[in-house]
Amino acid sequence: MIKNSMTTWRALAATAVFFVVAACDSNSSGASGLSGEIHACEIAPASEVSRIFGNAVTDASPSMESANGESAYSQCTYRFEGGGMGLAVQIRRSGEKIGLSRQADADLARKKKDSLGIGEDVATAIEAGTDIAGLGDVAYEFDDQGNYQQLVVHWNDHYHLAILSFGNADSKVSDARRELAQLIVDSL
Repeated sequence: MIKNSMTTWRALAATAVFFVVAACDSNSSGASGLSGEIHACEIAPASEVSRIFGNAVTDASPSMESANGESAYSQCTYRFEGGGMGLAVQIRRSGEKIGLSRQADADLARKKKDSLGIGEDVATAIEAGTDIAGLGDVAYEFDDQGNYQQLVVHWNDHYHLAILSFGNADSKVSDARRELAQLIVDSL
């Protein structure tokens, strides 16, 4: 139980490092036609997440939602029946164009100087990740030292998606993350 809690904390902290640095590198001028809130729990409803992952979602909780002009951010955290796996879906829309490469993402993560070295760990994991063809403009997956797995997608120059899963790293879960990512990309 303690290891699972620490793994969850590390996964969310590492992603927060990436998203906070990315948000600081963008502002709300430059894109036209982008506005409104994003609600990850509505875009990826619990019923669809249950169907895709083959396990009943017992809780879907929104958190960290914000919108400011052309920029918006939303996260939804899912708990599954049996408690063996957790999932977080984070969607960000930026008023500025988002860097569209795995290396650009690694460089952003590395910019974050933190006392735990999480930014550097995330950057190293991103660089060792696997590219995914045919999903958004740029997509890749990486594993953070077995603590969690993350799928990242950039599309339409302004959208960024991160799907984190922890508690199960098999290929079936990887396929499910990819299917969920495609559903979200197609929805926005």
